[in-house]
Amino acid sequence: MMNSSRKIVIAFSLSLCLAFVACGGGGGSAGGIFEVEVEVNPPAPEFTYHVDATFGSDWNPGTELHPLRTISAALLEALPGDSVKVAPGLYDSVHGESFPIQVPAGVTVIGGEDPASIEETVIYGSGMTFVPGYAAAVQLYSSSSLTGFLVQNSVWTNGPTKQVGILVTGDDACIVDNVVFYNQFAGIYCDPNSENLWILNNTVVGSREGMVFRNNTSAVVEGNVIQGNTIGLVIYKSDVNLGGAPGCNGGNLFTQNKQSDIHVVAGFLLVFAKNNYWDQFPPVAGVNYFKPSSSNVLTDGAKHSGEYLF
Repeated sequence: MMNSSRKIVIAFSLSLCLAFVACGGGGGSAGGIFEVEVEVNPPAPEFTYHVDATFGSDWNPGTELHPLRTISAALLEALPGDSVKVAPGLYDSVHGESFPIQVPAGVTVIGGEDPASIEETVIYGSGMTFVPGYAAAVQLYSSSSLTGFLVQNSVWTNGPTKQVGILVTGDDACIVDNVVFYNQFAGIYCDPNSENLWILNNTVVGSREGMVFRNNTSAVVEGNVIQGNTIGLVIYKSDVNLGGAPGCNGGNLFTQNKQSDIHVVAGFLLVFAKNNYWDQFPPVAGVNYFKPSSSNVLTDGAKHSGEYLF
């Protein structure tokens, strides 16, 4: 894109005008008006990059007619405010992806827009993150978003590295309408001090810990299916709104998690978990959730999981 210039008219005050004359600007009078040509780079318009694992090429410009092949290539170009639209397909290292797929600050990555296409838009891989000891398929930075994917970390080992599906390392990130599927350690892992996260309408299934909220994390968790994990949610000293506190209606389904649905690690913590669905009805401490005696989990408005409408 060619840079455009604008003519900016500046009304100088007396002091600025005198300084201008003293520096050899000549000829102006106090309080006069000088016209100055200034080159201005207007903000670039928001851009949507298109990616297609089947028909794209990373030599392409990323337009709808000429898509890129990998999400990684699109994210190298994307700027805050840009989006990346991803066609159904398998996005793994065999097809050229680099892992973890790192979504920069302010960038939105969009996959399928209905249940069938979500499950056909697959991110499958693993790579070490800058968080020591953690590898991930996707890493989200501040104000970034991921929506419409089936995400699976490709590594399943009992080694020291903790393998997660989506790792969040920034504020204001959004995880919406994804299937986070069979990850060795955690489906969604929120690093300490990640605030104002939005985790909405995802299915998190088959991990050791479905979601993990480390110290000083704040998140709204609404409308998710948390199923078949060893532990559904692990909450450290964090402000996690599962329903009932302002800004969250609940509506999460906790089902078939083997040890517990919620494990509160920190003491002196109040967890709002109202208006959700549970296999054990009403939910009780020691069955649905574990907590220190100094913490409390509020489950008012609970419904049986059999009432949940998929």
